[in-house]
Amino acid sequence: MSDRNSNLTITKKISFILVITITSLIIMGLIVTGYFTFKKFNLSYDYCKSFGEIDSEIGWTLKKDIDSCLILQSRITKEVFFDTKIYTDNYGFRTDKFGNTSLSSILAIGDSWTFGYGVNGDETYPYFLSKLLDEPVHNSGVPAYGSASNYLYAKSNIEKIKPKTVIYLTLGMYARSNCKKPWRDYVKKGLESRLSIQKGLSIRKGGLYQEQLIPCYLINQTDFKVKLIKPLPGNVEESVKNNIYPGGSLTAGYDSFWRYVFFTKPKLVIKSLKIRLGLTKLENPSEFELYHMRKYELNSFLDLAYKNNFQFVLVDPNGNYKQILVNKEAVNVQNLIYIGKSDWSQHVTKKSQGMPSADQRVPMDGHFGKGINKLIANLIYQKVFAKKPNLAN
Repeated sequence: MSDRNSNLTITKKISFILVITITSLIIMGLIVTGYFTFKKFNLSYDYCKSFGEIDSEIGWTLKKDIDSCLILQSRITKEVFFDTKIYTDNYGFRTDKFGNTSLSSILAIGDSWTFGYGVNGDETYPYFLSKLLDEPVHNSGVPAYGSASNYLYAKSNIEKIKPKTVIYLTLGMYARSNCKKPWRDYVKKGLESRLSIQKGLSIRKGGLYQEQLIPCYLINQTDFKVKLIKPLPGNVEESVKNNIYPGGSLTAGYDSFWRYVFFTKPKLVIKSLKIRLGLTKLENPSEFELYHMRKYELNSFLDLAYKNNFQFVLVDPNGNYKQILVNKEAVNVQNLIYIGKSDWSQHVTKKSQGMPSADQRVPMDGHFGKGINKLIANLIYQKVFAKKPNLAN
């Protein structure tokens, strides 16, 4: 009888521990969910409708002929920080009004700084530049793009519209295009995946190559040569089904509010927690490796400019590419117009002093406001297009 009572006692203890553990996990889940729900309500990016679509090679692009909006607001205090209209033309480029499509010989490429995150289409630097030139300027900026995605997207658009001038404003886009380390995973797991595809088998799960949802730069550790690799075929689409999206795609309104809170955000948190706890080991590239990535990126664009006979304007506010030019490691520089850190400091930073804060930066967001965008347009106009300086507008 005592043995039976003892077994019952042990069973009760185990049951009690299980109940406590499950209850604790539920409470922790509710706390985490509640925290993200509060953050989302207090500072919420909202969309009239999604203006992004999945792309198997680039990760994602903007939809064509879209009529949408982008709002940043607090649903708790009801304060609206910005409320902007989002229109794209039949190329998928941002415009100032719906249905506005004009062929241009000038293409502006980049990320959210070019797109004009937090401002209207007629408050972006490509728009202000178009007014100075009295001719259209294509705005092909896509929020949160890395330089590898930007290059592939620009290449496809250059083949379509054959521009005479391509303007690239970058504030460190290359940093979003580093293949996650350890890089050996891409060689081994990538080869296995490709062999599986060739044999008609399913893609092997696991490995950093399998997790890569956007194009990235991979460095050979023997000779430090860089190559651009794309996501494995079908990988982006399969990942999105599991609520794991290409980097930056959420900025174009893919997720509903509740899906973001209950599915997408928790997965991102768990992934980040694994890295912090050392369960997932990721290594950061050295500055030496980043230098080689920037060199590869710049030469890719210059090679594209040479082959397609266009003028490549590199706007480099942080001076990330200057040393490459100083070291004479850039090819086909005859197609390059470089606007560097000193030009930016003189014509944008200094001239923005005293400007209303909302014109300098988008409230509660940090992207360039319409005043800064106007100065950028003036800088590019003066350095590239004007015979005489024109900073009056």
